[in-house]
Amino acid sequence: MDHAMDTALVNAILLGQFGKAKQLVWHGADVSAKNELDQTALQYAVTDMSDIYKTKITPSYIFQHEVYCIHTVNFGAVSAKDEDVLFEANALQEYKTDDNAARLSLVQELLSAGADVNNRDHTGCSPIQCAIYTGDLELVEALIDAGANLDNGNYYGVTALHAAVLCRDAAMVRLLLSRKADLVCNCDSKGNTALHWAGLLNRNSSHAAVIEELLKYPAHMNIKNTQGLSAFHFIIRFADLSIVKRFMELGADITEETISFVYRVLRLAVYNRDKDVFQLLLERAETAGIPIDQKCDEYSYSVLHHASLYCKPEDVRSLVARGAEINAKNYEGMTPLFLCVRDSVISILRDNFAENGRQTIGVLLESGSDVNERSTQDDGSWTTLLQLAIDEWKATDAVKMIIEYVALVEARKITKPVFDKYNLTVIKRNAEMRIHLKNCRAELKSMKNCKIGDSLITYFAVLTEPIQVIARYMRNEQLLKEFQNSNYDVVYPIYSWRLRANCDLAIDRQRKFNQASTILSTTLQFYDPSDMIYEFIFKYLSQADIEFLIKSSQRNDDNAKSQ
Repeated sequence: MDHAMDTALVNAILLGQFGKAKQLVWHGADVSAKNELDQTALQYAVTDMSDIYKTKITPSYIFQHEVYCIHTVNFGAVSAKDEDVLFEANALQEYKTDDNAARLSLVQELLSAGADVNNRDHTGCSPIQCAIYTGDLELVEALIDAGANLDNGNYYGVTALHAAVLCRDAAMVRLLLSRKADLVCNCDSKGNTALHWAGLLNRNSSHAAVIEELLKYPAHMNIKNTQGLSAFHFIIRFADLSIVKRFMELGADITEETISFVYRVLRLAVYNRDKDVFQLLLERAETAGIPIDQKCDEYSYSVLHHASLYCKPEDVRSLVARGAEINAKNYEGMTPLFLCVRDSVISILRDNFAENGRQTIGVLLESGSDVNERSTQDDGSWTTLLQLAIDEWKATDAVKMIIEYVALVEARKITKPVFDKYNLTVIKRNAEMRIHLKNCRAELKSMKNCKIGDSLITYFAVLTEPIQVIARYMRNEQLLKEFQNSNYDVVYPIYSWRLRANCDLAIDRQRKFNQASTILSTTLQFYDPSDMIYEFIFKYLSQADIEFLIKSSQRNDDNAKSQ
């Protein structure tokens, strides 16, 4: 920044020499003088010269278009700095960024000498907007007492209250609200209120305290921005369950339409990292009659498309259970399975993406995704999921998962091939996939013919039977021992993880079965916990029911011991 037109008073302030600056004021320095940026000495005096980005602003945002508001810190709060002067002053240890008392004393001196508390610089910023970034409540109060206009907005419509939200400064927000900062009329150029900003900037509850302060005045919570979004839409996208519930308690309406389809409620909830938010809103949406297969955006994505794209297996499972169309197509003819297989920058940035992706593909396949669906290309031609995954996306692991699943389906039922002729040709053209399909079929054939120890149970049965059936197999301790000691992981390398997973689930189910049987034998006074009556009862109990029964018994035991 070129400060060639700055006065001696401004230069003293830039160097943090507040005592010398006061002396200049006493000797008649012009406190109303402006530089070429229309900035006065008062604006420099109230500007935080520390690294605001490191000390004040929430870091690690992913999308620039989502956090445009961060850039507003450059207007006023940063422009009144001279980095060269600051570097020189810091090298000489002449500048103290935390000398709030000296700063306040200088500001009071400038105001007494007639400094314009509402002077607007070339960005439309006034001193009050710059002062917010210091975090100094006493300084801000001094400006307000001197007549600072709290509703002044810079050229982007950003007010002091917006700046306080940006800094995550709940105490500053509380002060501004107590001094009658307008929550309703003060919107930035995009129509966003301070509450919009708090929802947009919130990451890992970074703005929870600020949001709570703003919600003490809930009348403004349903104000819409230029896109038709209320603050609640941002809350759905970025806040945790407790904040979402708080908004709903205050009357936030999830059925409100928005101008842009992109921001439908369930679509936003899918991308929230708190999985409980989506489940809550899915239940509320169902009650409110929001169609489960509504198109969320201009590309004809359904909620299931988005859940699959973001690799959220639990959300996909919940949507499918509620009747979501598993083979719904977007404008390109792509089903949710297409989007799950295709790499996504958004998804990769999330922890455990690879494992979540594998699970999501599994859920989609088991729910009936058509592996032969075709997608329309820009030139009007069509292609298939396998062709795109092999030739363009290089999604080798995903393609192998699909092949493994299809081979298993074909092994369970002797019917016509699942893959159509076109996809079989695609596989045959790729040596790696051709060999993988061959190996899958060979393993499955071997499992059908190989029994565990001296039993009649085959490895194929452990691979394909329902968990409750496998649990009955594993009651036989000898069979369980034979299975665990066998070298199935070497003999069946492709499907070994499924065998292991099914065995572990079966053992866990049987353990809980035994616990629940003992509890019921006491409660219902049946003589023997191993009675077949329990097998009949458990047909009508879900895994969650059984776990609830066990936990309830444990609580009763704990209560009995405490009495």
